[in-house]
Parts: sequence; structure tokens; C-alpha cells
Amino acid sequence: MNSLAEQLNPPQLEAVKHTEGPLLILAGAGSGKTRTITYRIWYLIEKMNIRPWNVLAVTFTNKAAKEMRDRVQGLLHRSDGLNVWVSTIHSACVRILRQHIVRLGIKSAFDILDANDQTRIIKKCISETDDHPQTLHHYAVLKEMSLAKNDMITAQKYAALMEGNNYGYRIAQVFLAYEKKLRENQALDFDDLLFFTWKLFQEHPDVLEYYQNRCQYIMVDEYQDTNHVQAKIMDLLAKKHQNICVVGDDDQSIYQWRGADIKNILGFEKLYPQTKIIRLEQNYRSTQTILDAANQVIAQNNTRKAKKLWTENETGEKITLYEAFHEQEESQYICRRIQSFYRSDFPHYQDFAILYRTNAQSRVLEEALRNNAVPYVIVGGLKFYERKEIKDLIAYLKIVVNPDNQLSLLRIINVPPRRIGQGTIAKIEAFARENQLTVFQALPPLLETQDLMSAAKSSLTQFIECINKWRDFRKNHSIFDLLKLILKDSLYLEYLEEEKTELVRSRVENVEELLSGIRYFENENEDNTLEDYLDHVSLLTDIDDYSEGNGAVTLMTFHSAKGLEFPVVFMSGMEKDLFPLARNTTNEVDLEEERRLCYVGMTRAKKKLILTRARQRTIYGQTKETDISCFVREIPSRFFSESTTGFDFQTIDDIKMFKHKFRPSQWSGKKFVPLKPVPADFANNAISPLFADADADEIEDTPEDYKSGDWVFHEKWGKGIILYRQGEGDKAKVSVSFSGQKKKLIIKYAKLKKIQRKSRKKSP
Repeated sequence: MNSLAEQLNPPQLEAVKHTEGPLLILAGAGSGKTRTITYRIWYLIEKMNIRPWNVLAVTFTNKAAKEMRDRVQGLLHRSDGLNVWVSTIHSACVRILRQHIVRLGIKSAFDILDANDQTRIIKKCISETDDHPQTLHHYAVLKEMSLAKNDMITAQKYAALMEGNNYGYRIAQVFLAYEKKLRENQALDFDDLLFFTWKLFQEHPDVLEYYQNRCQYIMVDEYQDTNHVQAKIMDLLAKKHQNICVVGDDDQSIYQWRGADIKNILGFEKLYPQTKIIRLEQNYRSTQTILDAANQVIAQNNTRKAKKLWTENETGEKITLYEAFHEQEESQYICRRIQSFYRSDFPHYQDFAILYRTNAQSRVLEEALRNNAVPYVIVGGLKFYERKEIKDLIAYLKIVVNPDNQLSLLRIINVPPRRIGQGTIAKIEAFARENQLTVFQALPPLLETQDLMSAAKSSLTQFIECINKWRDFRKNHSIFDLLKLILKDSLYLEYLEEEKTELVRSRVENVEELLSGIRYFENENEDNTLEDYLDHVSLLTDIDDYSEGNGAVTLMTFHSAKGLEFPVVFMSGMEKDLFPLARNTTNEVDLEEERRLCYVGMTRAKKKLILTRARQRTIYGQTKETDISCFVREIPSRFFSESTTGFDFQTIDDIKMFKHKFRPSQWSGKKFVPLKPVPADFANNAISPLFADADADEIEDTPEDYKSGDWVFHEKWGKGIILYRQGEGDKAKVSVSFSGQKKKLIIKYAKLKKIQRKSRKKSP
């Protein structure tokens, strides 16, 4: 191994060699904190002769723990490396509890509940203890219990605290019943792993002392993400020897909603007055331009420890800011830039990441990527049309088209709850099988029998009436209005809002985004029947494997991006009330966390950072003008290239009109000057064939002549290319891509003109 001075920069080297006493390493984004921790472990063992089993390194994800473990083993002799305790905090607690939890009256072979088991037990407890179980959602109870356990509050203490609070009392009764069932089953949930470790240390000092002597040198990674009980466990372990090193970045504390407490890292030196503070400010990831811009944003926060990232990397390109007319044009722009970069400097799709604030934003981005055959993968969330609430509402629309669609009918027959239980559903299915009917066909004759309870009969009768009402309504109304009626009659939004958790906001936003997508579909398609829309959705969901070859573009929320890096990062939806979210601008604490989230997003980029926003965005079916995000305003103009304003061009006439009418907009006193009316790479972009052959000739054709790969012209949408053909004769259909927008058309009525490209003579 080369000398440490050659392996580490001066602050890293100082952190490695400071082995005694409390140490706070403020490690900025991309500053090599994992390298510093692993070399510190090596130094303790190789140079300070500390026994490997006296070292504990804790991090917060299995991936990070594995990476750290592998690095430690690479630096040390294999036997020594294996003896170092590198673990997530939950895994460390399991190891401790397996040895000693019998002291608390629980068998060492306790079961660890997964999320599904936990939910099932909570639901059962609610039904057994609450007088109105339908109004007490299990997600709300789970969240409240988790917060209580993170604050080391038992079910009994929680019940005492909730005296006089009706809603809190109801949760307390479920909490007590839940804890009783867990004890009866000798089971722990994930919060219990932390809570019972703390309880074990508190009630059994000899166990605590054993682990204090065992873990004489403690290192805690991502300390800004610790909650109360996690920090307390680490404090108890470190009390005797005081050799605790915590590593983190208060500027990247973004999990307050999940229980993380930024005060743990900000107040560390108050807990340990002898703390040595070392700042790792040299960044090895990003260009200086990206870092300078990110520093300007995060400097607006008051609750932070001062630091300023810098790098020996190149200055790099300026940041691009792109203003789209609407969210569809924004997503098309992102696709164009990805394709352009992919053909030039970044030949792997995994080089690109698209970040967004809310999961609902992924729909438009996903559709654009799919339509343009750009492979992508979503990290930290389901694809839009695979989310439960979206699948539920699509199922409603499907039974309006065909009530005999049994899969869809059974999915929503009791969603939202209609007092149609599993026993009733089993009777319906059995009756349908016995009489060779579909489930929907079986309902009327079954209702005439005495086999069902009166409540179920009443609910089923109302359900049938609603389906028939919706089927009649859809004959003369839009899909958008139909879905709004379904939402109204079914009380689906009210059903979502009963959760009273952070999750409900995301789900309601997804429903709003579905309505926005339907509105856009109807505005952009002449044949906007419900069947066509469902075909459109099916085409999107059928194509789900784009991860082969050179990888895929990554789509994720800003929260999911933490800890990752990409050569090219797009930060989409940089608009007021979207990022930061409107609900998080009412107090300084929430706004500062949103700003930290923006900082995290910016510092994911290695080479190129592109910020985009839509001047108008459709939310819940209503198109609203937007203002630019305050975070963009906090970046000085010197860090931006000339910003581009774009529009969704559909025909050559659109370009002419743009050239005639376009005027630069104003933003915060700074003039927006488009680089070009049409982006430079637009004309030669493979995903936008519209402009490639403006002088093509129309040719005579018959309906049977249209086939995959043919170029066609439509009076409204301009030039396009046939992706595939279905059927023959009068029923033949084609799917055509017009400037990246797919249209499914019946050839007989589409009024398409087949065209061929003129040959072009090369210049002499």
C-alpha cells in the first residue's frame, strides 16, 4: 500500500489519525466519506493495534454496509477484516437481542414481522378493539406507533398520554392489543428491534457494559439520518470509552418525515463537549460549476453547519435551464437531450437520471420515454400505471366498457369498502360457476335468493345501479367527466383520505395525475373513446423490459436519489408549489428540508445538470400557470448557460408561428434568450422524424399499402412513421408516431397520405 498521504487528502488523513475521543466528520456530498471510514478502521487495527472485534461500524442500508465491509476486507488481512463488526443498525440490534432478549421475557428465537404480517395484525386489532373500524385506517395507526417507539414510548405510556383525546385513545387501544398479540406470538417488528435494544441496555447494565467493552471504537455513518432511539443506543454504547466517530452531512438531512432528527448531528458537540470537528469539503464527483451553484442554494438555510464544497475537477459546463410550455413538452425535451447525449458523449443509458419531487410526475415522463423507445427503470417506487389507486380506477373504467370483465369487477367490488365481504364474494363466485354465468350476470338472480345478508344485498344493488348509470353516462360525456363521476359516486378520494398519513397525499396526487393524463389524451386525440384510452394504457403497460443492453435511464424521486451519482442529471418540475411543495412552505423548518432536498439533487450530477420546468401544468384536470421555483432563483445567473424556452411543435406551421410570435419571457429580472427557436439537435433527432424530410413527396396508395415502417402525412399531425399494423380490410388499424406522439388510427377513416423521401444530392 502507498503511504496514507498519497491515498487521502489532508482532512481525510486528519480524520483517520484522530482515533481517541469523540469525532464529528462533516462530510459533504461526494467527499469520500466511505473511503475515510474504511481507512480509519484499517489505521486503528494496523497502526494502533486495536483488536478487530473492538471496532463497530454502523450504517443505514444493507448496500452501504456490504460496500464498507468489502472495502475493509480488501485493506486488512481477511481474518482481521471478518472480525470487524460492520452492520446496519437494525442488524446489530438483532445480533444483540438474539443473545440477551430472554432478560426481557422474550424467547431468543423471536420472529421478526415483515410489513405484510404487521399490517394483517394491525387490521385484526382494529376490528377487535374499535367501535368504528372503518374510520380508523391501519396506516395511521402504524405511523403513530412507529413514532412512539422511536421516542421510547411504550403502549401503556402512550395510552396514558392520550387520555382525553378520543382519536388518540382509539389508537392507544389498538396499540395495546397489537403489543399483546406480538408478545403472545413472540414476535418483534422493525421498530421493536431498536426499542428493545435500548430497553435492554437501560434495564440490564451488565449487558450494556459488555457491549461497551466489546465496541470500544464506534463509527456511525449517515448520522444525520438517525432518529431519537438510534442516537440514544449509540450514545449508551459510547459512554464508557467516548471513542465515537459520527460521519454525516446536515445539508443532506432529508428524512424528517420518517423520524430522522437533524438535531442529532447539529447538537453532537453539545452531547460530547470534547468533540473534534473535521470538515470534508473536497468533492470528487461534480464539476466546480455544479458545486458552486449547489453551495449558493444551501447557503440560504440557517439551520446548518457552515461548509463549502470545492473540487480539483474541471470547471465544467454551465447549468442548463429549460422552460417548457407544458409538462408534455418538458418530457419530450428531456427525451431529446438524452438521445442527443447518448449519441455523443454518454454512450450508456445508465449515465442519465431524471429526478422529480412527487411520484405522480413520473406518468408524463414514463409515457415520453416509452413512446420514444428510451429504456428506463424506476427506483424507489412503482410505475405509474402499476400503483394500486391507478389500477383500481382503471378497473372501474374497464367495467364500464365491459361489466363482464371479472378480474376488474372483483378488484373493485368492495373497494372502497361496501359491506361486501369475502364470504359474500365467495357465494357470488360459486353461484356464477354453478349457473355458468359471469360474476356480473350472476348478481341479479342471486339477489332474488335468500343466500345473502340484507346489508350485502343493499350494497350490491347500489353497485349494479352505479355501473348501469356510468354506462349510460359515458355515451354522451367525456372520459374525464366519467371518471370524475365515478370518483364522486364511489367516494374513492374520501376512501384514500381516511388514511390520514403522508402516503395519502401521494395517492391523491396520483389520482389527480391520472385525470390530467385523461384530459391531455382527450385534447390530443380525435377518436377519444374510452376503448381507445384503455388501449393506450394497455400499450404502455405491456412494454416493461427496457433494461437490456447498455442499461436504462433512471427515474426516481429526489429522496430516492440520495447516495447515488450520475454523469447527467435532469431535475424536472422546478416550479413553485411543486418543488418546494406548497404545504412545506408555511414554516421555515419544512422549507429548509425542501432546500436540502434540492441540494441533494444538484450534487448527484457529475458532468451535466439540467433544470426543467413547465410554464403551465395540468393538475386534477385543471391547467394552471406556474411560477419558477424559488430554489432556481437562488442560483445566480452566472451559473446558467443561455436558457432555452421550448414549445411542443407538431407541424411545420407551428414552427413558423413560433418564429413570428415568440418573445423572450422575463424571470426574476433576468432575460430569457432561447438558444434557437428549435433546439440544435432537434432536426436530426431520431425520435423526432417530423422535421427530417420536410420536402418529402406524397404518393398514390391504397389502404392495403400501409405497413410497418412506412412514412405518412396527416393534415393535423404532419409527418409520421407507422410503428405497426393490425387487421385487414375496413377494420385495419395502424399505430403511428407523429413527432414522438403515438396515434392509433383506422386506416379507412384516418385520411393518411403515404409519402416517400426525396433523394438529396450531395454538394459538390
